[in-house]
Formats: sequence, structure tokens, C-alpha cells
Amino acid sequence: MITFSKPGDPCTEFERCLLAGAEVPQIKDTGDQWVIVGKRIGADNLVIVLDEFSGMHAMNITSRRAFFAELYRPLRVERVLALRRDGLSGAEIAREMGISERTVDNDLRAAFTGTMRR
Repeated sequence: MITFSKPGDPCTEFERCLLAGAEVPQIKDTGDQWVIVGKRIGADNLVIVLDEFSGMHAMNITSRRAFFAELYRPLRVERVLALRRDGLSGAEIAREMGISERTVDNDLRAAFTGTMRR
């Protein structure tokens, strides 16, 4: 099961890997901008900035968890699709990955309709 660090905690190695592997061919939104900032200042510094400013709605700054969850989503969808191709049901995929059946359904729908962001 994937868990993300909490505000005030150190960045996890998984989060560092997500940021390192993220590619931004063109900036489409603020999430892409945060990827670029994170690559320049490092994951540990990025989470400090997100923790400090994420509560300021006027600035429209994402939370640390939302940022890393969005980076993780394409990897999660790939794994869901692979398990589906292996013949697992939605419930079996959910148990295997430690996610809800609703998340499995949403990921499959996004993959098949082409509504995935990254």
C-alpha cells in the first residue's frame, strides 16, 4: 500500500522517486509548475514550501499529499490495467493494491476514456 508523507514529516524515498521520474514536456497547469520547482530545489525543500503555503487558498497552492498523489496516479493506473489484463476482478485488484474498488473503477474509466492527466 502506498502512503504519502504528512505535513512536517520528511519526504519519503517514494515521493523523491516520483518527482525524479516526472516529466513535463509542456506546462499545462500549476501541478506542472510545481514539478519544475521541485526538480530545481529538491523534493525535501518542495514539501516545506507546500506545507507552508498550501492552506492559503488565495494563492491556489496544492497540498503535499495532492501533489504526490497526482504524480503517482499514472503509475497506479498502469498497475491496475496490468492486473486487469492478468484477469483479476476489480475487487481483487483493490485488495492487491490496497485501494478501494471505486478507485479501481475510476482508474479503468480514465484509462479507457483517455481522461488521464499525465
